[in-house]
Amino acid sequence: MNVHVGNFANPGNGQPDFRTSFGTALANQSGLTGYPSGTINRHVFSGSTTALGRGQWTGAANQILQQESYVNIAGTAEIDMITNELNVTVEVYYTGDSPEATNKLNVALLQDNTLGPQTGGNMGNNYVHMHRLVHFLTGQWGEDVTNTTEGSFEEFTFTYEIPNDYRDIDVVLEDLRVVAYLAEGNQEILTGAEMQLNYLNVPGNDIAINKILDIMPTCLNWVSPKIEIENRGSNTLSTLDITYTVNNSEPQVFTWTGSLEIFEKEVVQLDEITFSQDEENILVVTIQDDENNDNNSMSQVIDPAVEGGTDCRMQIISLGNGDTTTWEIINIAGDVVHSGGPYSNESQEVIMLPLVEDCYEIKVYDTSGNGTSILTLVDGSNTRLFRTTKDFGAEMTGNFSTKEHLSVDDFSQESITLYPNPTNGIVHIKNAEGFQVEVFNILGKVVLNKAHITSQETLNLSNLTAGVYYVKLQNENTTEVKKVVVK
Repeated sequence: MNVHVGNFANPGNGQPDFRTSFGTALANQSGLTGYPSGTINRHVFSGSTTALGRGQWTGAANQILQQESYVNIAGTAEIDMITNELNVTVEVYYTGDSPEATNKLNVALLQDNTLGPQTGGNMGNNYVHMHRLVHFLTGQWGEDVTNTTEGSFEEFTFTYEIPNDYRDIDVVLEDLRVVAYLAEGNQEILTGAEMQLNYLNVPGNDIAINKILDIMPTCLNWVSPKIEIENRGSNTLSTLDITYTVNNSEPQVFTWTGSLEIFEKEVVQLDEITFSQDEENILVVTIQDDENNDNNSMSQVIDPAVEGGTDCRMQIISLGNGDTTTWEIINIAGDVVHSGGPYSNESQEVIMLPLVEDCYEIKVYDTSGNGTSILTLVDGSNTRLFRTTKDFGAEMTGNFSTKEHLSVDDFSQESITLYPNPTNGIVHIKNAEGFQVEVFNILGKVVLNKAHITSQETLNLSNLTAGVYYVKLQNENTTEVKKVVVK
């Protein structure tokens, strides 16, 4: 069971929130001092805490697997596909006496296959999160089991209406898992079992458009959308007509063929469709009627690409992985007009990129899959045309257009200074009012961050070990990285 809690679980701007109301208490009980930590049956192997570092998990699990339990647990779970109602039945049978007069029955609801960021996952925002805790049907520490002597048998039932989302993250019924476990009070876990999920009121024919995959802003007059379809019915899906339009253009029909059983999904690449660019472009995708038409249509806004001048420049900041970073700019004819990389590690440079009026695509690659280099493309008036996101993974793509206008200015209007440098820990920042500050170590890990700093900001780095650090200062128009040596 994966529990998201602590500083690393705090979502950044636009990131999903995987936390729950239960995580803090679970973490506090374990006595953890760093992340990631895990407990094996909340057992104390040494010392006074149950939290273990990842290198200890296998050995601890193997030790627990050799132990016998004095209680057995089993159960069933059903989800009504119409009402979203979950019904769970759990049976508990004691083959020996518990040393505790009261044990605790916990029933947890988990969700698989949720995409999101993961520190060290090397997949940007597309790390696949599994066994993610979303709710406890039995509350923080479980429901009392008061008959705990040999031969005791009890049955428990729970009914719970599953919401459509947890903290704005959609619930996918077929990705849910139900796990029950017994504990001696709030501590030692005795045994556990996953419930086999059964689905009620499943229609024969129910095909859904789950999502339209993100379409980046574009200056082109065509798009080739990707959608994810899912068979939510009991009958095998072998063919499907998909109709789509942009800005009420002539409808285009794509006929998909294949084989999808119940709850199986597939991403479908639709054929290219042309349209006339507007200030807001609307893609509408529909499929044929079936037993549930609520999931047969979906729309998405296709934003126009940002427009800038032809006098452009690229700022490249590599924080430890410049040697795996490359990029290219491609015009509407498909020709690579500018490219660069790889770079030396822990470096930064600015490259002038003269362009002509056109529609362009920019692609940034990182062969390591980390995507921690920062690339910012601006025009002569500091209009940002493109910037890599934090930990973008193996590749990031953008789109922009240019016109003959504006002149080249500096990246920043005032000189940002950091002093003293080297420092014993106290660093002053001048001329960076309103900027966001992130401090990285040489591995690219954020060790300190502040938002909306003052014009005379002070950073306290005295808790950091001696060495080289990088201070990234960023606002809407400017990104600068400065090296600081902590003595």
